[in-house]
Amino acid sequence: MAGTRDASSPASSPSLHVVVFPWLAFGHMIPFLELSKRLARRGHAVTFVSTPRNAARLGAVPPELAARLRVAALELPGVEGLPRGAESTADVPPEKVGLLKKAFDGLAAPFADLVAEACAGANGDATAGFSRKPDFVIHDFAQNWIWPVAEEHEVRDGILFVATCSLSATAWR
Repeated sequence: MAGTRDASSPASSPSLHVVVFPWLAFGHMIPFLELSKRLARRGHAVTFVSTPRNAARLGAVPPELAARLRVAALELPGVEGLPRGAESTADVPPEKVGLLKKAFDGLAAPFADLVAEACAGANGDATAGFSRKPDFVIHDFAQNWIWPVAEEHEVRDGILFVATCSLSATAWR
């Protein structure tokens, strides 16, 4: 494929720097992480954004991808009524997901700081591609606050919609 590099070659520079940020549900985080791994395997630098507890639960980055895939963990702010330590929909009953969304919206400023640092080239090893401005931000449905951040830094953004097969089959009828 044009524009990609061999991820195993240390001399190759990454084609893209992509920031990936899913909603705090494992049905979203896992597909976003798989996309991140595939991009890293193709030689792109990928910053996967989540919270500390979710990052730990998703597991370590495979050693062969460690030079191209990094995890940026942003602390989820506390919200009154949200159980302590709750960082995903797996941690809360359905009636508290709104509180999780409120806490998630509190990540807007830390995320903006992360992107600003990346755009300034202040956070990483240049050979891995992390010290350069992101080319894309791929996010989920829940972060309407990402668009202004991406626009401010002139970074393209896109939404990855995760849907079940039953929803997809219904849409095609």
